[in-house]
Amino acid sequence: MLHLVWMTPSNFRLLPNDFDYASHRFDPRGILVGLYDNHVCYGVIAYLLYPKYFFLSRIHIFEEYRLKGYGKRAIQLFIEKMSNSRDSILCEVPEHDISSQLFLKSCGFFGWPSGKNIEFRLTLKESEL
Repeated sequence: MLHLVWMTPSNFRLLPNDFDYASHRFDPRGILVGLYDNHVCYGVIAYLLYPKYFFLSRIHIFEEYRLKGYGKRAIQLFIEKMSNSRDSILCEVPEHDISSQLFLKSCGFFGWPSGKNIEFRLTLKESEL
């Protein structure tokens, strides 16, 4: 059964040996979450916390598990775990990265142009006025 594991320096050893954290351009202020099943890591989500939203800085599914539903399942699990603590999830994708845009749309995100990027938002709960 797939589940999320919040990564800390003490459990980075759970990541695959060949995973190079620095080369994946994760924001050092971010929080890293691994997608696991039976001690196998399928990928990671990196995000930043803001008062009303999460900012996804990276979704990385390891090469051998891509196009098998693990990315979508990772987003679903993230939403299930985190939807009560923030209003929405935001992220940015370069306008030329069509596959990432289609992936986010398939997960329920709404996108709009913003400079050379497409900004995406998924509303988790309505803001209280």
